[in-house]
Amino acid sequence: MYSVQYSQNIATYIKSFSDQPWCTQQSNSSVAMSSSSAPVVASSSSAAVTAEQFVVAINVGGAKTQLNNVEYGADRFFTGGTANTTQAAIAGVTEDTLYQSERYGIQKYEVPVTQGTYNITLHFNENYATAAAVREFNVSIEGQNRLASLDIFSLVGGNTAYSVDVDRIPVSDGNLSIALDAVIF
Repeated sequence: MYSVQYSQNIATYIKSFSDQPWCTQQSNSSVAMSSSSAPVVASSSSAAVTAEQFVVAINVGGAKTQLNNVEYGADRFFTGGTANTTQAAIAGVTEDTLYQSERYGIQKYEVPVTQGTYNITLHFNENYATAAAVREFNVSIEGQNRLASLDIFSLVGGNTAYSVDVDRIPVSDGNLSIALDAVIF
């Protein structure tokens, strides 16, 4: 799929999304609740609050770890690539482990899920490039380009945690597909 070897530290946190209100609320605000086994987050800009249910979290290229009381399972569901880790300290977080692993040469991830709509949080760290415009990539989810020409170094620098939420991704084929495609490497 790729003509060049490409690596990027990325971890994935996937939540199912329901448009059905699970409670009503008097004002426009957010509610966040969590436990170590099943975090639930709810937010709204209207009177109805929608619910998210934790589905899976993956530490790409690494072993099981935790971040903010969420357990990220060991790397799985990938096609292609080689796992690698670094011991570099990661700015922006107190729990470095999630951001210290990577898989280079990734083709894609196919995460088995039921038919539905999903919210995804992608966690990144640039642990290779030492300047902006050295490495850029696209992220496609379910065949749609969701992040174009992403250059982590130009956004936050090297060895710094960076997260992106991609919401309301419909899945109808039983697999949530996430692909990274090098633009500059």
